[in-house]
Amino acid sequence: MAEILLGVTIGWAAGVSPGPLNLLIVQSALRSGAVAGILVAISPLVTDAPIVALAVFVASNVPAAALTALSVGGGLYLVWLGISEWRSVVRSQSDPAAGSHLRRGVVANLLSPHPWLFWLTVGGPITVTAWDRSPPAAVGFLVAFFGLLVGVKVAIAVVVARAGRRLTDRGRILTARIGGAALVLVGLVVIAGGV
Repeated sequence: MAEILLGVTIGWAAGVSPGPLNLLIVQSALRSGAVAGILVAISPLVTDAPIVALAVFVASNVPAAALTALSVGGGLYLVWLGISEWRSVVRSQSDPAAGSHLRRGVVANLLSPHPWLFWLTVGGPITVTAWDRSPPAAVGFLVAFFGLLVGVKVAIAVVVARAGRRLTDRGRILTARIGGAALVLVGLVVIAGGV
């Protein structure tokens, strides 16, 4: 029971905390609607399984250089997404295909240092300790964590998409440009933190 409560608490906190993935969810939901934001929001369900497996088995063997490389790579990807968003607003108002939204979320989450650091330092040890005590407790932690993490992110996508429907075309362009600039800024911060 304690692991489930821990999973709910950490999942909620991770779901609402500002970061690159939430920024991408907001940007996708504003630009393309709730489905696009939801596709980005569910990307941790795709990306975190290999991250969890790796964290559980090799947590103690990850060199600092790997985390640095991950931060720099993730930051560069976010800068690229921000510039692409800015350019797409300048060129046209075309909407990327649905699969593109999920792919962007998956790549952003895999390259972000946040899930790696979380699973290497917090989530992995909790899961291993819970599994040693009781496998159902470990499963309860993971289900509660991912349920809240993804649930909160899906709720953010839906709320933002509904609010975005009230924006004028000029408001959408301005919002997309601000989102693109914010992605570039976050990317630069991630790179700086990694270096």
